[in-house]
Amino acid sequence: MFAVLLNMNFLLILCYYFYMIIIAVHQDISVHVRLLAIFLLHVKIIRGKAKKYIMNSGIKKERLWTLPFLLSLISLLIFASPQTPKKAATVPKTDAIEKELWNLINKERGLHSLPLLELSSALSEMARQHSLDMANQGETSHLSSNGKTLTDRLEDAGLFYVDAGENVAFSETFMAEFIHQEFFESKEHRENILDPAFIQIGIGVIHMENKGYYVTQNFLRPLVQKSDKQVSRIILERINKERRLAELPPLKQWRKAEQFAQNLAERKANGLALPDIPPEYGETLVVFLFTPSLNQEEFLFNDAVKPSYNTGALGIWFGKNRDYPGGVYSLALLLFAENRQGSLSTPDQKKIILDQVNKIRTQYGLKMLTLDEGLTEAAKRMVSKAALRGEMSVFPDNYRYESLTYGTEDLSLLPASLNSIVKKSSLRKIGIGLVHRKMRGSLSGTFMVTLLFE
Repeated sequence: MFAVLLNMNFLLILCYYFYMIIIAVHQDISVHVRLLAIFLLHVKIIRGKAKKYIMNSGIKKERLWTLPFLLSLISLLIFASPQTPKKAATVPKTDAIEKELWNLINKERGLHSLPLLELSSALSEMARQHSLDMANQGETSHLSSNGKTLTDRLEDAGLFYVDAGENVAFSETFMAEFIHQEFFESKEHRENILDPAFIQIGIGVIHMENKGYYVTQNFLRPLVQKSDKQVSRIILERINKERRLAELPPLKQWRKAEQFAQNLAERKANGLALPDIPPEYGETLVVFLFTPSLNQEEFLFNDAVKPSYNTGALGIWFGKNRDYPGGVYSLALLLFAENRQGSLSTPDQKKIILDQVNKIRTQYGLKMLTLDEGLTEAAKRMVSKAALRGEMSVFPDNYRYESLTYGTEDLSLLPASLNSIVKKSSLRKIGIGLVHRKMRGSLSGTFMVTLLFE
C-alpha cells in the first residue's frame, strides 16, 4: 500500500510539472529551471531520504504517504508558483521621439528668450527621407546618397526660404534627452538650435534594426511670397518717407512704363540681356535691387530722393535663381528726369536752337545767323498752327523763306534734314517759333519747332 501511494505521489508531481511547463511557455526561462529542480528534489525525497526519515521517526506505516505529500506541496508553493515576469522597458515610436525632441528644443530656446519654433510637416517629411537615406548608407552626412545638398532637397520640396540649417546625428538610444544633449554639446548644432532667425523646424527619426536611430533636424526661415501690389506699396511708402524728409513731393507713378520695368526686373534676375530704354522715356535712370526679405533697410533707393527725379515706374519679379536658391524679389525702379528745357524761358529755349544752328555754320566756315523778330513772329504762327493740327506739314505764308517744322524732346538735337538748309551761304537771318506740350507716349513732353530762314 505504501509503495502504491508513494508512486501516486510521484506521478502527481510529474503531471503538475508538465502542466507548469505548458504555462511557462510564455514566461521566463527561469521558470523551467525552477520546475526541473523541484522535480528532481521530489524524486530524491520520495525514493530515498523521505522513507528513512519517516521510519526513524516512528510514524505509523499507514501514514507514510502524508509527509512526502506535504513536502511536495510546500516545495511547489515556494518554487513552482507562476510569477509575473518583469515588464520590459517600452520603446517609443519614432514620431513620439520627434515630438519630444521638438519640445526639448523649444524649451532650450525659451530659456534663452528666443521665439519658439513651429513644427513643419513638410520639413519633417524631408528630414525623415534624409534620415532614411543615412540609415541605408549606415553613416551620417549632410549629403544624400545621390550627392544632393540641403539646398537641393529644399528645392525638390518646393520650399521658399531666406535661411536654412541642418543637424544630423546617430544615436544608439531612443531616449530624446540623450539625443538632444548630444546635439547641444556640438557648437555648430547648438548655433542652429539657438538661431533667432529660424521660425520653423522639421524633425525626422528613423530606427534601423540592430543599429540605432538616425536623426535629422531641418531649420528654416521661410519666405512667404507677397503680391506685386503689396510689394509696391511697401517700397513706395519707404521711398516717399525718405522724400518727405528731404522736403520733396511724393514720387509719381507712370503706369505706362510699369510693364517695361517688370520685363527689366525679370531679365535681370535671370541673367538675360537688357533691352534699350524707349526714346520716349527721355532721360531715365534704372536702379536694380535683389532682396529676399523686403526689410526696409534693404531698399534705400538713394537716387529716388533727388530733386531731378519726380516720376518713376516699379517692376517686380519673384522667383529662384542661382544666387538665391531660396527665392528672391527682383526689383527694377525706373526714374524719369523732368525735362529741364521745358522749364526754361522762351528766349533761353530759342537760344539753345540758335547756338546749335550757328555751330553747324561755323564748322563750314559760314557767317552766323541772327535772330529776326519778324521771322520769329511768322514762325510762331506756323508752329501754333502745326500744334493745333497735330502735324508737321505746315508751309510758310511767304515762299521766299526756307522753313522746317519738326518735333523733339531735346532742343539741342537738330534733325538731319536741317543740314542742307543751314549750309546755304546766302542765309543771314533766322526766325524760331516753338511750343512745348505733353504728348501721348512721352513722359517729359515734346517741343514742336518751326524755323524760318532768310
